[in-house]
Amino acid sequence: ALQNVLMGRLSFHNTFRSLLPLPRADRIIGLEALDRVGLADRALQRADQLSGGQQQRV
Repeated sequence: ALQNVLMGRLSFHNTFRSLLPLPRADRIIGLEALDRVGLADRALQRADQLSGGQQQRV
């Protein structure tokens, strides 16, 4: 789920930088976003392993 959230952060970086791992600050922002929708405990699960309602929140 975290990878899906972090896709939105790619637009904040130039093309070359988006090929590298995202900075820690971006991962923290992504985890905070998941926490706001109650899915912080599912951060490492793939999106297809979440329930339908959880997928909508991601």
